[in-house]
Amino acid sequence: MRWQLLKAFDKIYIIDLHGNAKKKETAPDGSKDDNVFDIQQGVSINIFVKTNKKQPEELAQVFHADLYGRMVDKYNFLLENELYNMKWQVLEPKTPYYFFVPKSENNKEEYEKGFAVNEIFNGNVIGVVTARDSLVIDIDKETLLNRIRKFCDSTINDKEIRNWLFPTKTDGKYLAGDSRGWDLSDARKKIVNNKHEELIKDINYRPFDIRKIYYTPTMVDWGRENIMQNLLKKNNIGLVVSRQAITDNWSHAQVSNSIIDNRIHYSNKGIPILIPLYLYLGGGRAEKGEKLPDIKVHNLNKKLF
Repeated sequence: MRWQLLKAFDKIYIIDLHGNAKKKETAPDGSKDDNVFDIQQGVSINIFVKTNKKQPEELAQVFHADLYGRMVDKYNFLLENELYNMKWQVLEPKTPYYFFVPKSENNKEEYEKGFAVNEIFNGNVIGVVTARDSLVIDIDKETLLNRIRKFCDSTINDKEIRNWLFPTKTDGKYLAGDSRGWDLSDARKKIVNNKHEELIKDINYRPFDIRKIYYTPTMVDWGRENIMQNLLKKNNIGLVVSRQAITDNWSHAQVSNSIIDNRIHYSNKGIPILIPLYLYLGGGRAEKGEKLPDIKVHNLNKKLF
């Protein structure tokens, strides 16, 4: 998108008003930095100038300015100043990201000699999304088992189960608890004959918080079974990292020996990615039809080693 904007316009002026409570922003001198709208997300003013005088292959000039401090001070500054008398920093956005904020390129050459984490390994996947934690996740195994058994109990009708688990009003589109991809009545029928205890697995729910999950596609919206099943095997661990974070000091790295929830980092950004150390490939079947044991292989990209 930034590249398209650079192509479409001649000049781009960006006044970064900061005030991002999610990043706990402060002014450079350490003093309080307010948001101009009293919201959590940072705010900026962007002015795009188009004159049709720029050559087709040219990119726009980008001018950037920072504004920190108290809300009233920001209002006063904006009222008293215009584009021509502001102190601008001229940016030179570069491929591949074309950032519209100042970026330090210290040690860039050394950094780019390395390779991305997802290039080291062959398989990775983002964390599990249940869409109904209160039904399929619990701290205690027996509590979860009893909940699933009651959910399947044919002597209790759908309405009673719905009022028990999802005591909310319908939104007019779906019944309480239902969604586009999940129907309570249908799910009850599908899992009634399951061996429930065998489907209860450990899940790394939050940092240092291992819980139990009733793990089956019928009850979990995005189970990521293709990769997660490798953590259900014995003797395996996975590296947990995120692609982005909202803090300057990146520390979002963990190790797990179980499947993970998509909020294990407990961050509003940076959905966690699980990278198993080993992959278990199906061993197929022998001549007599018996199933052969899985073949355990490392998940490393051999081209890099």
